[in-house]
Amino acid sequence: MTNADEYEVIYECVLEPNVGTEETLPSLTPYVCRFCERRRPEATFKSKAHVLPQALGNQVILSLEECDVCNSHGSRYETDLAAFLGIEMQTAMMLASERTLKLDGRAGHIRTEGRTIHIATQPGDSRVSIKRTERGMLINAMLPSFRPAYVARALARMAVFVARPEDLPNLHQYVEWIRGKTRWLKPRFFSGERRFNVGKLSFRLARGRSADLLFYMVGFGYGRRELACFLQCSPFSGKISMNLPPHVDWTMWEAEGDEIVRRHVESIEFVSKEHDEANAPTQEEIAVAAYYAWLRGGRREGRALDDWLEAEMDLHLLRLGFRLSNESSQ
Repeated sequence: MTNADEYEVIYECVLEPNVGTEETLPSLTPYVCRFCERRRPEATFKSKAHVLPQALGNQVILSLEECDVCNSHGSRYETDLAAFLGIEMQTAMMLASERTLKLDGRAGHIRTEGRTIHIATQPGDSRVSIKRTERGMLINAMLPSFRPAYVARALARMAVFVARPEDLPNLHQYVEWIRGKTRWLKPRFFSGERRFNVGKLSFRLARGRSADLLFYMVGFGYGRRELACFLQCSPFSGKISMNLPPHVDWTMWEAEGDEIVRRHVESIEFVSKEHDEANAPTQEEIAVAAYYAWLRGGRREGRALDDWLEAEMDLHLLRLGFRLSNESSQ
């Protein structure tokens, strides 16, 4: 077993979904695709290449280093990532924008409007159910099918976008995997539930090394969900001991090739206002939220108290107080 507790952060950002002005990542080789290595005029670059998925609220960070063919190919993975996040798009991020989620491509839907969630279904439809609990209300919904391998590809694709030029040779095998040229026999990623809703879109790429093992850790946060994927880039003699953030309850997803997960059910419990007020944010929750406030503020010094107060207020205003659980069959 190999342990690595320290990482060099290569890139990180925290975004307000669907807010902000477009910015293009700095590039030493604009209009040269990082994925297929083709360049103008052999390849075209007319489409906007979103570094983080546009469907999840990234309207800001773009790249000049993905051609139209690779952009079209990569968008398939974003669709599976959005399907995997499912209800998270409808609830944890409901304050960011109004969205409509189709349930299994049929007539039923979940639609958000401000702080109100509208659920439509037909009599006898088992794909969505609602029941009251001691804490509030529990919603169960069957969401669209997805491929775990495609979710892992979506995470690896974000890493390739922001990696330094000198890191790209280390990630070459994953670039080929993203393009469908090679196979990762058992692609895996980790999904975790934060203890409160951050209400932001966040991303981090870090590089770690232990003995002869070089690897990259991809972290992607969305509302209460946090995803992580490890990209191993050196010969190794053992497994990585995954040092994942302790404030998240993690589950590993591992797939056999590009298999599809069907009948994926998520359950979310909405806590009543009275119950929520009786369970105020803990000091640990405020500390984690203050860290994100510090990132949003450009890591400025001398704002510890301001960040803490902002985080405490955000938790009181934005905290939805629900829990996630997953059931699925393949």
